[in-house]
Amino acid sequence: MKLLVGRDPRFGQTALNALFSLGFAILIWAAVGARLTDTKPYRVRFELRAPPDVAVEYREPFASPGELPFVEVVVRGAKEVLDKLNPNEIQGVRELTNLDEASLERGEERDIEIRDWFRLPAKEIAVVQTTPDRLKVVLSRVGKRAFRVKEEIVGTPAPGFRRTAVLLDPDEIDVSGPRVLLAKQQPPFKTEPVDISGRRETFTSFRKVRVPDGLTPDDRVRVTVVIEAEPQEREFDLPLHVVTTADALKPATVFEPPLKDWHAHVLLRGPAEVLNALGQRLGGPYKDLPGEPFAFVRLNMPFEVGQTDAYVEIGNLPRELTYTKTKFAFAVKEIR
Repeated sequence: MKLLVGRDPRFGQTALNALFSLGFAILIWAAVGARLTDTKPYRVRFELRAPPDVAVEYREPFASPGELPFVEVVVRGAKEVLDKLNPNEIQGVRELTNLDEASLERGEERDIEIRDWFRLPAKEIAVVQTTPDRLKVVLSRVGKRAFRVKEEIVGTPAPGFRRTAVLLDPDEIDVSGPRVLLAKQQPPFKTEPVDISGRRETFTSFRKVRVPDGLTPDDRVRVTVVIEAEPQEREFDLPLHVVTTADALKPATVFEPPLKDWHAHVLLRGPAEVLNALGQRLGGPYKDLPGEPFAFVRLNMPFEVGQTDAYVEIGNLPRELTYTKTKFAFAVKEIR
């Protein structure tokens, strides 16, 4: 018997039919597979929309003020649609209406159901599960309250300089937020830190006011920090003038030391540049010039023989300087 494989035309036709059948089956499988349903999890944000005068505080899941909480959703639908679905296309939003006024004033915590409050970009898909299915929030009326402001200063000025004052403008600002939270706050609120490290002169900057989460300050604060040179001390030897009545030295009074030799060692305090300038002017022989600082004592009658003293005062002293009050000791030797 002879084999007819490869020569019988019926065999070739059968193989070709089998090949077409396989290809057709693959196309059917692909088409059916494309329409298969599937489920897929997504992590999306959820928003509770309240009236403008109502504050929403997300407790569980937690979200910082100004942020929205995340929830997990499971979406079911056509696999080809799910494969292209972006989490940002899933919108979780619920409008809050008919809110209880008494509860808002008390700022009570409540649970809000969110299971059926999702918007999807295609009809072929749907949310079948949410975790959690409720949000724990606090709803309260929004209010406003004035609070005092205090500066926060960090660092130290350059050597030889010091901070002498801090000026705030304004020193009181309005803060907005839930009335319940506002009522719990104790003033003052502090500004953001102002760094004065290495500073040698007065400067101004604008700073935000730091408030607890959930509250919003209505304005910034202008902070002016006054920086001045550290005062120094220097001793000066000044001739003493005598201030008294015209008749005080009549009859003639003999002093020890004699009036012409009266000098006082005066300790002046102030900025180094002012002391240096004064020292240059008074460095040579003393000149009693108009406008120059001078030392004097006040002598009151009647005089008595014996040892006594009087406070030394300074006239024409530059406004940047101060002096330490001292006494000048002398003796009344004789009254003629």
